[in-house]
Amino acid sequence: MRSLLGRFSRATEMLEGAVSLHAPLGTSKPRLFATAAALTEAAEGKNQDRFVLKPLPGALLAGIFDGHSVHSNAAGQQHAEAAARHLAADLWKRTARRLEDARVELDSDAELRALVERSFAAHQEWCEARYKRDVSDMLLAEKERLEKEIGDEVPLELPQEGGTTATVAILHGRGLLVAWVGDSRALMGVREPTDGGELQVIQLTCDHNLDDENERKRLLLRGGKSGKDVHFKHVSLAGVEGSLKVTRSLGDSPFHKNDVVSCRPDVRHYPLTAATRFVLIASDGIWDHLSNEQVGALVDEGIREHERAGKSRTEVAESVIELILARIRQGQADGTMDSYVDDKSIVLLIISPSEGPVQVC
Repeated sequence: MRSLLGRFSRATEMLEGAVSLHAPLGTSKPRLFATAAALTEAAEGKNQDRFVLKPLPGALLAGIFDGHSVHSNAAGQQHAEAAARHLAADLWKRTARRLEDARVELDSDAELRALVERSFAAHQEWCEARYKRDVSDMLLAEKERLEKEIGDEVPLELPQEGGTTATVAILHGRGLLVAWVGDSRALMGVREPTDGGELQVIQLTCDHNLDDENERKRLLLRGGKSGKDVHFKHVSLAGVEGSLKVTRSLGDSPFHKNDVVSCRPDVRHYPLTAATRFVLIASDGIWDHLSNEQVGALVDEGIREHERAGKSRTEVAESVIELILARIRQGQADGTMDSYVDDKSIVLLIISPSEGPVQVC
């Protein structure tokens, strides 16, 4: 099974641009297949979003990584890419055996959660070791030298290094594993015949930011500060430069002191059934303009319209993503949506029963 490649080397499944595929999901009953497409539309002068779409034996790993840095776009890009590389390679290795064990009740399995948390923590440890080596050790040594020289305390704010959100999903024969830090949101669309055929849009993740009261309380207890203005909901920490919008991330090493900003992901496992229609993950460049219900309706409308037009599964998935992006462009052009332009990244997984040969495109 080949890797899916973008602008990067032949060793990576971490992408920008666009890609699509069609793959079976293990031994699921009923037999289910995922048709996936992903696209990053970079804002001018930014391009800090990255996505992952990686076929696995009987499974599919997908993720969105929204990088950020106050100092340079390159730093945000590097953090998104590093996290994508790590989780694409490491998360399945740690969890595959557990996910495939039919004796395990995955929806409430503490061991599965611990394995996922360890994968995220391993990357954060790498980030913090690099920051200590390249930045903080040198600055703290110079601070100590100056204080000895002048006999007084020298104030110091540790500089931001940049970081990233990370929302990763593994579709497999027994269901859907979702793990995330930050505000790159995931949705599931379900249509049960018993509900009259109406689409239910289920938010699979919660945004890790100061709109979440539990997150706000957690970071305050850890010694963090939050902006008082409702329009300035940012996290700050004494002795650290600047602020962050998210309360959990990968990277952002000085903000992770005392776990103020946390690398610990929320982890959920959901069943897949014949009623599951799609899973979508997107960066906040989408959610700043469209609600869950609006995105769900666009996906549902797009699938129906393009299937009626006789398009292939991968063409349908690609067309639906473009429909979402076109709706935002239209809203910004006619003034019904905020004009702010950010990177926009979407991974769409269309779930369906299927017969015949499976192709990776």
